[in-house]
Amino acid sequence: MQDTLYCHNCSHGGLQLAAGYTHLHRVTSDCKPWPPGGQIGFCSNCGLSQMVTDTAWQQSSSAIYSQYEVYHQSGGIEQTIFHAPTGKGRSRSEAIVEGFLGSAQVSAQGRLLDVGCANGNFLQAFGPALPGWRLNGSEFDTRHQARVEALPGVERFYTGLLETIPGTFDAISFIHVIEHIAAPTRLLQTVREKLNPGGWLLIEVPDCLINPFMLLVADHASHFCPDTLSAVVANAGFEVLRADDAWVAKEISLLARRTDGPSPATQSWPPPSPAAEQTFCNWG
Repeated sequence: MQDTLYCHNCSHGGLQLAAGYTHLHRVTSDCKPWPPGGQIGFCSNCGLSQMVTDTAWQQSSSAIYSQYEVYHQSGGIEQTIFHAPTGKGRSRSEAIVEGFLGSAQVSAQGRLLDVGCANGNFLQAFGPALPGWRLNGSEFDTRHQARVEALPGVERFYTGLLETIPGTFDAISFIHVIEHIAAPTRLLQTVREKLNPGGWLLIEVPDCLINPFMLLVADHASHFCPDTLSAVVANAGFEVLRADDAWVAKEISLLARRTDGPSPATQSWPPPSPAAEQTFCNWG
């Protein structure tokens, strides 16, 4: 008899598992082959598709991150995004920054923290667009510290837990980071306390509703569609302003602001998206 499996986001018991998933070959988030294994579940309470983040998954993810190479196919340079009306190419980070500035009333001066900054591609795009901002990055190790700290406008590079980073910020970004982390609502509640009142939250993740093959990324803990990502962010105490793929194809760009008052004491989840559940169930 199998023990009850609990959602790592909302703690609801009884994840619906995709039976056939364990036989599928997978890939790492830095695009390397990875063997079959792991369990993927769907939470009927909060609607989040997720890996069962047991000891085997944690060990597998640690092995992946120990040899992780960001954009190794292109020498550390992120992919180019083409603007449909003009055909003009720019980096994905430049497209996200452009979308952010077009959707938010951003002050000329402020302080940004890019969580999971890797080798600094997003900071490199953000700096020239808002030269009055002080930039900061964080990562789980120091392999890219020298490169990040050499970027114009960068104050500091941090490692360690988010809550140990000193000070508060006017914007915090997670560019392809949230999907790697279990318990995303709990993480974002911590993020909220690091934001100044009215501060901006910017998240970029794969859209698994449009691109369900992202469910085969072995080191992703959470798999989002726009509805589930919006619910996670709202339940952490943010006002979600947009969550769509208008900035980058097949990805969700979410923009939110910190709400006034204390973080919500209780969580209220909307009914799970039928489309998201159907996408998950197709793997069974």
